[in-house]
Amino acid sequence: MEYTSILYEVEDRVATITLNKPERLNAFDDEMLAEWAQMPSGGRTRTAPLARSSSPGRGGASAAG
Repeated sequence: MEYTSILYEVEDRVATITLNKPERLNAFDDEMLAEWAQMPSGGRTRTAPLARSSSPGRGGASAAG
């Protein structure tokens, strides 16, 4: 699946999930939650048993209201 609201990459057996909605200060919305739910095992795989989340930008992560 191709994601637009989140970025997913694996490096050194660690999956990084980056929130990718800087125009909304990376607030979770229905689209982002749906993409997150489509990731297998919360982003973890056999080749990447650890997952971490990241939210760059001035807003960090915020709640949609």
